[in-house]
Amino acid sequence: MRASAMIAGREGFGADQLPSLCEAAVRLSGAFLHAPGERPLDADLSGAIAIRSFIRRNLTSPELDVDMIARRFAVSRATLYRQFREEGGIQAFIREKRLLRAMRLLAGAPADRRPRVAATAYACGFRDEKSFSHAFGKRFGCRPSEAREWTASGPDDGGPGARVLAWLKDLSG
Repeated sequence: MRASAMIAGREGFGADQLPSLCEAAVRLSGAFLHAPGERPLDADLSGAIAIRSFIRRNLTSPELDVDMIARRFAVSRATLYRQFREEGGIQAFIREKRLLRAMRLLAGAPADRRPRVAATAYACGFRDEKSFSHAFGKRFGCRPSEAREWTASGPDDGGPGARVLAWLKDLSG
């Protein structure tokens, strides 16, 4: 079971409180999980968690970009790029989160309630359908409209539709 589901199911906690609870858990753990003479986890980790949480909360905004985040957290662009180096950079991190959300929206809805591709692009924070479709194709190897159709028919032949279903299964944890 995912942490968000466990926390959301507990009395008094909502899924919207998950980022704050995670940050508190990291700080508490950090206070105890360091070798003698080492300094405990510091503001860098706390800041990284806060930035990722901010990105997730603002993912649908087309205004979300490196400059917005740098201003919000009073850090340099270079600092953000260093913090997201393992993810391919901060823009790559944002794009990946948006594309995964788009895949869930397109392929996860019942056939009679699947959103249009353009609506999905805008709902996921992309500024236009063309750049969304290009990024989606590059990431998933199919057009957004194909992802909608393949998941509706539920192919199990190992072809592209099966890949979409496997991605969805992977996304749902």
